[in-house]
Order: sequence, then structure tokens, then C-alpha cells
Amino acid sequence: LDNKRNADEKNRLQGLMVLNIDITDKLKLMLRSGLDTYGLTKKEYVAEGGTTSGYNILGTMSQSTDNNMNINSDFLLSYKTGLGKNFNMGLSLGGQHRFYTWKGINQGGSDWKLPQFYQMSNLNSYWTGEWQGTKEALSIYALGDFSFKSYLYFDVTFRNDWSSTLPLDNNAYQFYSGNLSFLFTDAFNIQSNVLSKGKVRASLARVGNDTGPFQTYNYYYVSQTTLPYPIGGMSSQLTFQDFKPEITNSWEVGTNLSLVNNRIDIDFTYYNARTHNQIMSVELAPSTGYASQKINAGEVKNYGFEALISGKAIVRKNFTYDISLNFSRNMNTVISLSNDAESRVLLEAVSGFARVELRAGEPFGSIYGYDYKRNDKGQKVVDKYGFPMQGEYKKLGDINPDLTGGLSNNFMYKNLSFRFLVEFQVGGEYYSESRLYHDLMGTSKRSLEGREEWYSTHEGLLYGKVKPGTVPKGYIEDAVKEDGSVNDTPVQPMLRMVNTIWFQHIVTDYIMEATNVRLRELSLGYTLPAKWMQDSFVKKVNLTFTAHNLFFFYNARKDYDPESGFNSGSIGNAFELNPMPSPRSLGFNFTINF
Repeated sequence: LDNKRNADEKNRLQGLMVLNIDITDKLKLMLRSGLDTYGLTKKEYVAEGGTTSGYNILGTMSQSTDNNMNINSDFLLSYKTGLGKNFNMGLSLGGQHRFYTWKGINQGGSDWKLPQFYQMSNLNSYWTGEWQGTKEALSIYALGDFSFKSYLYFDVTFRNDWSSTLPLDNNAYQFYSGNLSFLFTDAFNIQSNVLSKGKVRASLARVGNDTGPFQTYNYYYVSQTTLPYPIGGMSSQLTFQDFKPEITNSWEVGTNLSLVNNRIDIDFTYYNARTHNQIMSVELAPSTGYASQKINAGEVKNYGFEALISGKAIVRKNFTYDISLNFSRNMNTVISLSNDAESRVLLEAVSGFARVELRAGEPFGSIYGYDYKRNDKGQKVVDKYGFPMQGEYKKLGDINPDLTGGLSNNFMYKNLSFRFLVEFQVGGEYYSESRLYHDLMGTSKRSLEGREEWYSTHEGLLYGKVKPGTVPKGYIEDAVKEDGSVNDTPVQPMLRMVNTIWFQHIVTDYIMEATNVRLRELSLGYTLPAKWMQDSFVKKVNLTFTAHNLFFFYNARKDYDPESGFNSGSIGNAFELNPMPSPRSLGFNFTINF
């Protein structure tokens, strides 16, 4: 361990100042400013003869220092009054300034001069890089809330933002919202043991979004070199100078119901949202000289529902059992693409055999690749040698689940508590590049099919010659020949995988179902009896054991976690490639209240 290290240290400071001024009984002013700053230092090294992701046997080292600062300041002038006996009103005017800046420096190199002295000066070859950035936004907003008696409420908001990361002609965008809620059980004086309380609600909203810095102009950097003249370069991301704010218009309706003397609660919401000028990074053809470009890619529609059903299943003097079930479904469709493009590539697999693409009329997060060539009946078609043939480049799946949710169970017996949460996902697909490479390298169980039969009936170089007096055997594809007859031609299993994957780029077999049910959380806690602390300054003592991500009850793809995707982005779970095992965490919480 002394000769291989990966360490980081983070120092963070957070602060908040708030000043509340009561100008009158009805008019109040709030002034607030917050600071969040941190420094992150990382250092990683490997001794000579060790291995890293770069597999440099001469030994390597890298280190970096990153400093970030976020300052948010705002004010809010509020006025509240009652108009008559039944009507109340509140009006507010506010503003906000957000400032975010970061800078850092990193160094790396290889080839140690002396053993076991892990400093940058001890490397024969090294380099240095720097980065910095700033983002600033200014907002002004107004809010109003109105209520009639205790059952009708209406809230309205308006906000305008100016962002430093958008072009000057398009750097302002507006937000607004309106929310209406009606407690009909109070309005109509409904008193029932069945319907304890009921509310319906509706809202309309518009939300804007900007992008990150350095997106609208090309920036150059100077490379380190031993040459007598400077060498520069540019980012692999092509800039986009015509950025417009991303705008989402949405509406939703819902209801809250309490039933059976408030023992059962139901919360249901249906929503519909359209995002115009959606900002996202798309991949570019290598012929452009760039890898990607962040642009206003098009218009996307999202709609669906969310539901929560909770209840007090058992209520006794010393024992209670609360249960809640939540489930939701989000559906989406790409309405249109900018510049009338037929498709936009959002993400490409490492192999290049599968892509996530935007196409009008298809869901956001659709996975595309080559299918097998098939006849009118959907049967695979093989060539005269018995190998599958490349078919249509098409949509093979998408990342969107049909249903997601969770079941939470909470038990309380006197001072002892027990809780567990089961989460589930039904539907959705992802592309497994791990499985593809295992098949290609012959290390999967699937690649064994027909192997023993082939080698027992063949000999010679690469076992390509049939042994005298034997009937050739091997892997026979479940398919038909081009003339429509049933395929009966055995092929070498290794060549089957090489041909199907490497030459034909067929990835149908590597689109995996993401359905799973897992035990997400579990906790067991005990609170000391209050009488033990009657004469003490300690008010409450609690000890809780917690566990997260324990195991699967069901996983359609047994050997990989569907959540272990490429990254944490919106489409990061579309692909997986040799992921680390999902972390399982165990811990204790000890809480003392004074």
C-alpha cells in the first residue's frame, strides 16, 4: 500500500447571514447572504512496476488542487394583510445574485528517478495544467398569495433571470407559475368517517435554464513542449454561438384525499411538460475535427403521473405500523430537432456499435444499433456459411421504465423502531458492453455453446478441417437460410462471435432488460426512555443501525446492477461497461438532543 496510493482531502467552509427587518406589522424586509467554499486536493501515485489505468510500468503520479466558491445573496420585501373577514393577501418583491467561481491546477508524470520518493520533482517526465471559470446570474422576482376563508388558495409568481453564460442577445429569460388549490371538504362542510379531508389542485408553470461557461466561443490553450516554438490547441467541444435559453412549459393537476378518519392518505398528480430549445451535448462526426457540441437540440414532451398511498395499518398503545406505496411513470417523446435534423447522437458506446440518439417521434433515451437480418416472419437469416447477416439499423430499446416505485414499512414498538424500503423498476432497457466483450473474448457461458462439439469434430490450423470419418458439429444458429430452408450449418463458436459482433456490429443480444426489485434501505433504532433523563440536561438519546442497497429480490440481468451506468447524467444508465460492484453501506447513527 505504501507504493500505491489514491487519496484526497477536502476542506469546506459554509456561512450564512440573515437580517430580518420589521418595517411595520405588515411590511417586512429580509436580507440574506450565504457562502459555500471548499478546497479539494488529490494525490495518486504508483511505484515502478505497478499498474494504473494507463499501464505505465515506469510508475506514475498525478496530483491536483481545486478551489470552488459559491456566493448567493438575496432580498425579499413582503407585505401581508387581510381584506375583510375572509380574504387574506400577501405580496412580495425580491432579487437574487448568484456568483460561482472555480480554479485549479493539476500535475502528472511518469518514470521515477529514485524509488519510494513520491514527489513531482522525482519524475523524469511531467506536465502541468490549469483551469478556471466563473458563472454569474442576476434575478428579480415577484410573488403573490391569496386565500379565501380556509379552503381556496391561489399563488402566483414571476421571475426574470439574466445569465452570464448566454449570448447578450439571449441572456434573459422569464419564469412564471400559478397554483390553485381547493379544499372541497371544508368548503362544503363534508363530515364523514370515510372521507376525512379532500383537496384538488392545479398549476401552470414556465421554467428557464441556461448553460455552463465557455460554451459560446472557442478558447485556446498552450501545450507544454520541449520544442523551440509554442504549440497550442482547442477544446474537443465545438462552441455554439446562437444559444437560446432552455424553456419548459408545464401544467399539472392532482388531488389529496384522507380517508377512514385520516388512517389512509392518497396523493395523485398528473403532469404534462414541453421543453423548447433543450440544451444538451451531442456527438459530432470525427470529420468535423471535434468530438461534441452543446446546442439547443430541439423540443421534448414529458408527461406522466405520480401516486402515493400511505396508511396507518396498525395503531395500538405500544405498537404502530405505517406503510406507504409510491409509484410513478414518466413518458416522453422527442417532438422536433433543431435545423430539421433527422437524428442527433447523444452518446456512443466505447465500441461504437450502439448509440443513444434523438429522433422525432421516438422517446428520449432511445438506443440504436444493428439488428439481425430477418425474413418477413421475423426469423434470423444466415449466409451460405451459417453466419448471421447484418440487418436494419434501428431502435433496439430505450432507457425509460414502464413503472418505478417503492414500498416503505415503518414499525414502532415502544422505544424500538424498525424500517425497510423496497424499491422496484419495471421495464426499461440498457446496452451491456460488458456482456458483448465477454462473448467476444470467449469468457462467457454463452460463448461455450457448440464449442466442445466443434473441437471434437475438427482439427488442423484453427480447427478449420473436419476430422476424417466424422460428421461436422458446432454451433448452429437458430435461423433460416436465404432460400427459406432451416439452417443446419455448424460454425466455429469463436468465429460466430467475431463475425456477429466485430464484423456485422449486431448488438441485439446485448440490449438488457432493467427490471429489478431491491431492498434499498433498512434501519433499526432504539431511543432511551425519557424517564432516564428527567433530571439531566440531555433530552433524547437514540442509536440507529442503518444499511443501504443491501440486495436484489429480483434482477432481470443477474450479474449487473441496472443503475451502474457510464455516468450519472440523464442518459448515463443507457450503457454499462465493466462497472464496479454497487456499494453496500452499513453504519450507526448516534444522536443526542440537549
